[in-house]
Amino acid sequence: MILIKKGNKRSLLLTLKGEVYSVNLTKHSIKRSKERGITIPSIIKTIEKAANRIKTLDSKDKTTPFAIINKSDNTAIIAKKENSTIHVVTVLKNKEFQIENINRVIFL
Repeated sequence: MILIKKGNKRSLLLTLKGEVYSVNLTKHSIKRSKERGITIPSIIKTIEKAANRIKTLDSKDKTTPFAIINKSDNTAIIAKKENSTIHVVTVLKNKEFQIENINRVIFL
């Protein structure tokens, strides 16, 4: 994992099942994760656990919004995949989630 800081963004280069992905964390997503007690390493671990299913999301020439729900720690990551880039929009921590405008949900 390589961390790149650029302005308000932090990008991580991750290898997920043999492919290199850029995971973009905005200032907003980092702020929300801190407020909700979710660490950046736990976000990365959740993304790594969902790697097989993230790779199968169709994103040819378009952005695919999706959510990863980790039942073991009651967290959800709302993100968008565009080719080999994953944009983390926000993170949630709760026992119940209301997620709108997302048609792909990955349960762990």
